[in-house]
Amino acid sequence: MDLCAACLGGLPWLAREPCRASLLSLFAYGEPVDEALKALKYRGDRRAARLFGTLLAATVTAATDAVRRLPDALMPIPLHPERLKDRGFNQSTLIARHVGVWLARPVIHRGMIRIRATPSQTGLPAVERRRNVAGAFFVAPDLQAQCARRGVRRVALIDDVATTGATLEAASSALREVIDVEVQCWSVARAIPANTVAPT
Repeated sequence: MDLCAACLGGLPWLAREPCRASLLSLFAYGEPVDEALKALKYRGDRRAARLFGTLLAATVTAATDAVRRLPDALMPIPLHPERLKDRGFNQSTLIARHVGVWLARPVIHRGMIRIRATPSQTGLPAVERRRNVAGAFFVAPDLQAQCARRGVRRVALIDDVATTGATLEAASSALREVIDVEVQCWSVARAIPANTVAPT
């Protein structure tokens, strides 16, 4: 899935700088990004993971400055083991692997576990989304040692889609409660409320 310059320019890009300091997202969740992510997630079309991983790596590199430095390692948002078994892969892990290749950063696959099989966030209001993922993540006991061995002080959590950011926030909080790291949150797409205008 390679795109020409015109097609790239026609994607629903968000502002290069994140609207919230804690979250950097590439695109508004709309056509054709939403269809490509659904193809990845539900039909296993891994070309989207390569494309979005590459674009995410390029974007965060361009947005990096003295204040916001690149992370030392990447961590995909984990799926619950039952959902992972049903799907056969974690779409966030596939995206993170491509980001890691381009940024030359390790991907920590088992640093965090999803311990509750939370219902889908789709259609839930913001308050319910936060409640839905509260306490859903468990940090692996050896993660602190893993980070110390690798000299990891900054970690980027990677997800495919952020709506309210509740999942990324819950995972970020779980990490910071256990280990002393700076946590950045990245997503391929972010849902934009219908009554707002996406930044250009």
